[in-house]
Amino acid sequence: MGDSLDGLKDARPHQVSVAPLLMAKHEVNLELWETVMLWGRSHGYSDLPDGSGKAHDHPVHGISWTDAVKWCNALSEKEGLTPCYYTETTWRNVARKGMVDIGNQHVNWAANGYRLPTEAEWEFAARGGLADNRFPWGDEIRHEQANYHGSHLISYDKSRHDGTAAHLMSSPPYTAATGSYQSNGYGLHDMAGNVAEWCWDFYDPDYGDAVPALENPHGPDKGKNCVVRGGSWRHTAADARCASRFSLPGELGAIYVGFRVVRGL
Repeated sequence: MGDSLDGLKDARPHQVSVAPLLMAKHEVNLELWETVMLWGRSHGYSDLPDGSGKAHDHPVHGISWTDAVKWCNALSEKEGLTPCYYTETTWRNVARKGMVDIGNQHVNWAANGYRLPTEAEWEFAARGGLADNRFPWGDEIRHEQANYHGSHLISYDKSRHDGTAAHLMSSPPYTAATGSYQSNGYGLHDMAGNVAEWCWDFYDPDYGDAVPALENPHGPDKGKNCVVRGGSWRHTAADARCASRFSLPGELGAIYVGFRVVRGL
């Protein structure tokens, strides 16, 4: 994990290992969000919010980390799988409503249900089998490869167009339909740009300081701010890098943040 190409301050390179997992090819779109949300409201998930999105085949946005966690549980139960997130560490009470004040010990990591990817899982998946590159396909980026905010001030941004790609600029948010851009080496779309994506981890400012290799790291056990990865339509190429990371309070949503789901194997 990490990136040594341009001296990113919070992306110091370090070794990790991750267990096998399944990751969704696409960011959760508005249609899927609404389908699960409506099911959930009649099955104990009474406060799942309406989603926002440019269209049903565009990524849902404005979803808080807290609501994404509950929605993952709803999707798991809807499909007859074991939920991953609980309100206590004995894993008896499924997190279905209210504020979700949980940490790593509240997660059944062996469950077969859906969850948010850890930061390590997300970066491993984003790279698509490559190593030491800025992006899932190499070291330069163009608007033909991803939906991001172009800037002539960034040397590796070859879009030659400041701002959003012209064909996406109707009204904000300037998202593209999921799957509009070529997938990476693992068959995953939009790991750079479109909407940024929540990860499970609480933000760790000391990321990369560990000397020994970390096995399946889950981040700090508690926190307020949660990791966001992948950049978005409103972020420049610097934020679309595989190693770029920032954070937002977990109870807040943003017009440029969505998520995708994983399942353990």
